[in-house]
Amino acid sequence: MQCVSNILNFFNHLLFYFNGYKTVSNDQTVHLNNFGTFGASTSAARMGRNPRTGAEIHIPESKRIKFKAFPAFKAAVNEKL
Repeated sequence: MQCVSNILNFFNHLLFYFNGYKTVSNDQTVHLNNFGTFGASTSAARMGRNPRTGAEIHIPESKRIKFKAFPAFKAAVNEKL
């Protein structure tokens, strides 16, 4: 768990340091060498269901953050497991 915490902490600092959050929010990508690529995608509006009541609800379109790890980063993480 410490490894995951360190990765998330690193991610937070990098995004704010490089103003990546502004770039990603403008539908551009942020490439971090030997780490990965961050980007935004749009999820379409859809119908969902309230699990408590079973009532159908409308879920509006929204933006989501995507991350694709570079192969070297994936290999380094998998080596430690």
